[in-house]
Amino acid sequence: MYNINNGVMETENDTYQKKEVTCMCINPDRTYLFITNKYGFLTQWTIVNIEEVAISKDYGKCHDNEILSMDVNSKYVVTGDASGVLKQWDYHNEILLKDYGEVHESAIGCVRLMVEGQSDYLFTADKHNIRQWSFSDHKYVQIKDYPFVHKEVINDLILSANNTMLYSVDKSGEIKIHDVEKKEEVPNYTHK
Repeated sequence: MYNINNGVMETENDTYQKKEVTCMCINPDRTYLFITNKYGFLTQWTIVNIEEVAISKDYGKCHDNEILSMDVNSKYVVTGDASGVLKQWDYHNEILLKDYGEVHESAIGCVRLMVEGQSDYLFTADKHNIRQWSFSDHKYVQIKDYPFVHKEVINDLILSANNTMLYSVDKSGEIKIHDVEKKEEVPNYTHK
């Protein structure tokens, strides 16, 4: 067990996410917590109560490089690493569903899964580029490449509440908006 209040790991095995955590996500129904670290490890935790989580699956070292980005929806966890490798996990069955290999030429700094209810999309970003993926046959297929969206390094991606717009922000604070269905940048909108 991991006690959130005092930060103490109550387990005999020392390989879990004790140090150098890079990402943490909670699934939409708030039953699982996912943690990655600098060494490429992924663990899945069951949320026991407001103060405790218990390890439910140690995926072990699942990336050869540092995991820099992760997102989760009601079915999948997607992870991106420092070498541009993307992986998709089925956390209900606790398995690696798809190793996409190197899908970006540089580190994947952001991944965003669209919340269910409409089309099922995944967005990934490296330093300057965003890629849009569509879900088909239990895997994501790249459908759009947005090259050199930002001049500075992309820091984050976020979807609007109704999943129609994707917002990207770079290191300088520049924000750009992308129409998800039209698969294009909203013209004449840049905020600094």
